[in-house]
Amino acid sequence: MHLTLISEPTKIYNIEPIFNGKAFWLREPIRYIDKFGNFETQGKEVPIGFVFDGYSIPFGRKIFNREWNLSDACLHDWQYFTGFPRDIADRSLGVNMLRSGNTTFSARCVACGVNLFGWIPYEYYKMTRMHMAWSSANRIAEDKKTAERIAMVITV
Repeated sequence: MHLTLISEPTKIYNIEPIFNGKAFWLREPIRYIDKFGNFETQGKEVPIGFVFDGYSIPFGRKIFNREWNLSDACLHDWQYFTGFPRDIADRSLGVNMLRSGNTTFSARCVACGVNLFGWIPYEYYKMTRMHMAWSSANRIAEDKKTAERIAMVITV
């Protein structure tokens, strides 16, 4: 059975742009819900303070990094970061984009990008989890200064 996880599709979350708009800082938690509208059984959520880079497609950054899209990118980055199976994370991103009001064309463009290049950050996070377990907290920031330092590392 495949489970597709989505964030609440009509909600605009409190996400603050940092590092000259190249990264974002989550200011409230994003709860997962499954495709039937139920909150995910394990009760997981993306925690307050998570720093992520939005849609890291160089040609599409200005197109996709809009306030109604960022929760989708945040959830996708969190799923990669915490070790969700890559196929579920990638499928969830496409479903979230469609539920957030994006066109099918946009969702397919992003899906193509994550299918071709998503293995790079996914494998990096996997290696980090295996060899540097202490670093899992390195993407959570309690203040803006820390968030900016994290953004400097993840957007290089």
